[in-house]
Amino acid sequence: MTAPYAVAFVRDLSPKFSEAALTSHDNSQSPINMALAHEQHEKYVEAVRKFVPNVNTVPASETLPDCCFIEDTCVIVSNIAVITRPGHDARRGEVEQVKKSLESYPSPKKFLVLLMPEPCLLDGGDVLYTGMDMFVGLSKRTNQQGGEFLRRVFFEESGLCPVHIINLQNSASASTLHLKCVVSALTDNVLIVSDDAPGQFVQSEMERLVAEYHQKSESGYSFVKVPDQVASNILRFPDGEGGLQGIVFQKGFPKSRAIVEDAIKTLMPGTGCEIVELDMSQFILADGALTCCSLIAV
Repeated sequence: MTAPYAVAFVRDLSPKFSEAALTSHDNSQSPINMALAHEQHEKYVEAVRKFVPNVNTVPASETLPDCCFIEDTCVIVSNIAVITRPGHDARRGEVEQVKKSLESYPSPKKFLVLLMPEPCLLDGGDVLYTGMDMFVGLSKRTNQQGGEFLRRVFFEESGLCPVHIINLQNSASASTLHLKCVVSALTDNVLIVSDDAPGQFVQSEMERLVAEYHQKSESGYSFVKVPDQVASNILRFPDGEGGLQGIVFQKGFPKSRAIVEDAIKTLMPGTGCEIVELDMSQFILADGALTCCSLIAV
């Protein structure tokens, strides 16, 4: 079971976040409000600090509008940190400062920092580590070589976890930017998934791949389906005993919240899991989900 998180990295907002953040949204009628974005980001960092004892802030870059989405720059399991090669060339400059921050992080949590080489492409938003398995989505930002590199590092060379690769270019999920736009982990073996065509496809692939790997008829995962795709991405904080200290949830999706609350009460009665609800509307305008704004490690 996943231990309580010990360290997190967040990154300040670029002053150009509102001007040039890569997004599929047409924000011409309701542009990103920078003052509100800063306020929302501060509350996000406060929420992470409630559950993680060591939160480190990586300085923002004036020339990298999307740098606050630090999740895309690195994949961490145990003490191994793979610096990614983001799929959009405008974001590749983000990795250097993140690499420096990880390399300079003091003992006892010393990271082994590895660089993803060309021709690999990978955004961390396409990677879900559950505590038992790693799932990698092949998207417009992540290619097969990127997925295979993670498989080599985290499975073949270290034996840390199996790595399962899901092709998101399937017609049912082709519109999905990242894997974690439709699925995230509530616990090591309970996943939250959006109850739509992309979510259904991802769930079926996860179940199939894990069952095939273990040569069993079932995957061992349970899925909690929520009606809102945005709400399928949560930030969880394990307690190290199979339960949760808390979760961070997107504000404004009451039906999805009620479903997740019921799942927590059923799975972990009496654990006292705290639900922190955040309005991250300005980050949604930039295609940002809750997990996008932090790197978290045990």
